Amino acid sequence: MLRGSPEAIGLGIATGIFVGFFPLMGFQMLIATFLATCMNANRPAAMAAVWITNPLTFLPIYFFTYRVGKYLLPGPDERNAHLIINKIAHKLIVLDFWEIYHQFRIMSTLGRKIYAHLLLGGVIVGFFAGGASYILTVKIVKIYRKKRLKNRGKSISKKSQKKL
Repeated sequence: MLRGSPEAIGLGIATGIFVGFFPLMGFQMLIATFLATCMNANRPAAMAAVWITNPLTFLPIYFFTYRVGKYLLPGPDERNAHLIINKIAHKLIVLDFWEIYHQFRIMSTLGRKIYAHLLLGGVIVGFFAGGASYILTVKIVKIYRKKRLKNRGKSISKKSQKKL
């Protein structure tokens, strides 16, 4: 149902997935929309794909991105990071979606010790996940649209046969 070329839709999805791995809850949709606009990608696809990080998935995603970032940067051990991320999660869960300022304050105060690791890991994981999602999305959209055109052709020919 999204408008645009398969490549623009794929780029929108890839942009949203990429940004979705950033530890910037509350700002991800704004960043994804801005980047999608700059890259002429499908903005609704980018905004939807950001929700890869949601209240059910952000803990495992942040733990994984922290591990990736910690592999490249020295920092607190995983046990301490786990405690910090849990504190962040518990404070963020009780906030309303639109309380962006409070979300940002919680992330900045609790996450200073681990933020660089989360950001670096998020960029790396997001880059690979976004790239894979681009390839997959373009293929799926092309297949879907080709199938839809084929089905439209069949329904048009059936209608023309009924008129004769």
